Amino acid sequence: MIDCANGVDFHTLHLPVLVFSDLDGTLLDHDTYEFDQALPALDLLQSLNIPLVPTTSKTVAEMLPFNQKLNNPHPFIAENGCIIGLPETYFQQPDAPHIEGHTPKTYTLITLARLYADVLEILQSLRNQYDFKFLGFNDLTAAEIAELTQLSLPKAQLAKQRLCSEPLLWQGDESSWRAFKSELRQRNLQLLKGGRFWHVFGISDSGIISADLGGSGPTGCGLTSPGVLNDGLLNKGVAIQKLVDLYHEYGTRDCTTIALGDSPNDIDMLDTADIAIVIRHKDGTYLDYGVEDHPKKRVLLSHQPGPAGWNETLSAVLAHLSSNLSE
Repeated sequence: MIDCANGVDFHTLHLPVLVFSDLDGTLLDHDTYEFDQALPALDLLQSLNIPLVPTTSKTVAEMLPFNQKLNNPHPFIAENGCIIGLPETYFQQPDAPHIEGHTPKTYTLITLARLYADVLEILQSLRNQYDFKFLGFNDLTAAEIAELTQLSLPKAQLAKQRLCSEPLLWQGDESSWRAFKSELRQRNLQLLKGGRFWHVFGISDSGIISADLGGSGPTGCGLTSPGVLNDGLLNKGVAIQKLVDLYHEYGTRDCTTIALGDSPNDIDMLDTADIAIVIRHKDGTYLDYGVEDHPKKRVLLSHQPGPAGWNETLSAVLAHLSSNLSE
């Protein structure tokens, strides 16, 4: 793989492709969180020198060891687009702000969202004022999160180290749910449906935001702010577009972008990419992302679920793109 300590030479890309992938239920098995069945396609990405950018609802604290386990030197997008993590000299910016992560690499974090403490304060205020019934990660112990998600206790502890967004389970009725969504919109917060939880977050309206990933929560250390976002919305697609702009700025020729996902919070990511790959669920169903609704986009559905489907479809797409390039 590429040695990030020396930056990345994007001119050596064998195929002008960038791959963005959801994790849970897509690259990772929904129940075991393993990716062994995707190893052939992962090896193919490595051999072709194609960047893989995990694009996930997971926290930065979860992503740092995961990128190490994956032996992935490329960026990641965390908390549903709230944060972009860049290996320190990835775009040849040795003087950029950085933080010490859980791996030997250091990362620059570009945050697009409001601080977690701000989101929690608003949620608690709404709960007190309207008696809304929901259960968020902040209400749960790591052991309770582990039981809900089937994560190990250490991984559940990492999932609690949030910087921007709060996953929650709604426990109220339909009428209260509509009122809850309305109150969040009035406070410039968004709701996004993931595979297991609803995620609450909002676009940052301030400049520099700080966080310390070495401890148990956000307490200090630099993150950079990207400026104003369009349309007042934040999602995986917005973060992907900002990262693609950086690839272009630092020398990558026009690339074909591929996105793989399986859940409602992946729709904006799939919309942003040139090629959208929808991964089948274990129960045989698919995310409602119809080919007929995207006549100008290449949309593929995997035959197999999870990492097996990831491997199947991505391998086929890369083989097709390689064949076209050699013609």
